[in-house]
Amino acid sequence: MYNLFIVVNVDWFFLSHRKDIALTTQKSGYNVTIVTKDTGKKKDIEALGLKVIDLPMNRSGQNLLEELHTCWFLYHLYRRENPDIVHHVGLKTILWGTLAAKLANVHGIVNAVSGLGIFFSEGNRSVISKLLPKVLRFSHYRNNVAVIFQNDEDKSLFLKYQIIKESQAYKIKGSGVDLNQYNYTPEPEEGKIKVLLTARMIVEKGIFILIDSAIKLREQYQGKVQFLLCGGLDDNPMAIKESELQAVCDGKYIKWLGYRTDVLDLLKGCHIVAFPSYYKEG
Repeated sequence: MYNLFIVVNVDWFFLSHRKDIALTTQKSGYNVTIVTKDTGKKKDIEALGLKVIDLPMNRSGQNLLEELHTCWFLYHLYRRENPDIVHHVGLKTILWGTLAAKLANVHGIVNAVSGLGIFFSEGNRSVISKLLPKVLRFSHYRNNVAVIFQNDEDKSLFLKYQIIKESQAYKIKGSGVDLNQYNYTPEPEEGKIKVLLTARMIVEKGIFILIDSAIKLREQYQGKVQFLLCGGLDDNPMAIKESELQAVCDGKYIKWLGYRTDVLDLLKGCHIVAFPSYYKEG
């Protein structure tokens, strides 16, 4: 039986983006272990029959010593457990996980770039951002590393910095959704027109772009349209403070819903979905 490690920066992201892959590979005969930061969802993952190892990682941190600790942890984990395949999801787990896997001689590595996040953002002058291309180039310089992209821009950037060869790159159309769950639903015929944004409350997700647009339309559409912001606060350096949201959201025309688990119901109840993000998405 092959041992597969799926390494994700945080537990809730695994549940929303990689759960089905883990369960499918498990049914195919793989011994699947999830390595992720436990923020309270560990028991939910274990309830699926999956082994979970807590990952010491600050997904938005840029402290070099803290980051090297994450790499050191993964290196010793891979040496001790000797997985056959490691699947890193997200740029930070790719950065340190692929380096650790190379040093630990892990046989197969599949990396999924789900956006380039803050580390390739304009204006980021952190030490990690400067080291990023060099570390990635070193760790990917081997034959048994495959990298999955969801857009041409991210793929081109990896090729531009000579992090990978063309033969290592694979582009897919997206992570996908379960169409049995997210099936076609007619839009509501009654009530206000609802515009929904679902995202973490980060400036680069375009939160204020939508809010500014709503304010410009207020005089003409208040009472007819409602703008809904769905998403929790974040520890990203560009995160929006709760006080900033409360200052611009009146709870009626512009409403911040906070973190929600009923996104499917919210989608069914809205007419327009807005994604004004200029964050380096996947």
